[in-house]
Amino acid sequence: RPPRVFYNAPDGSFRIGIHIQKPHPDGPLGAMRDSHASGPEDLPGYRDASVRETTYRGHPAAVWTFTWSGDAPDFDPAQGPRRTYDLAWEQDGKLYDIWVSSPLGDQATGKRHWETATDTFATD
Repeated sequence: RPPRVFYNAPDGSFRIGIHIQKPHPDGPLGAMRDSHASGPEDLPGYRDASVRETTYRGHPAAVWTFTWSGDAPDFDPAQGPRRTYDLAWEQDGKLYDIWVSSPLGDQATGKRHWETATDTFATD
């Protein structure tokens, strides 16, 4: 669904999202802080959230992690609460954002999927 690209597990339990957009005026950290600030409004049951500055392949980056209820039309309510891992970075005049959402009870697998997605992502 433009402007994002989603990859879903066959049962819908895991979702990888990729969003490429114009840079945020305050960089990736500002983008993630803005998302965090709107989390309680945008994501039912938003909690256990953090934003931290980092680098990604030598580029300025930020990581945002959070838990939420999973109460959205795109998710099976039987899966319950979800954990999300999100990395944003700036490169070549673009803001890249890769995230993985997983059932809270299987967040370790979700984190491994996110690490694989960010380790293998190519911009060209």
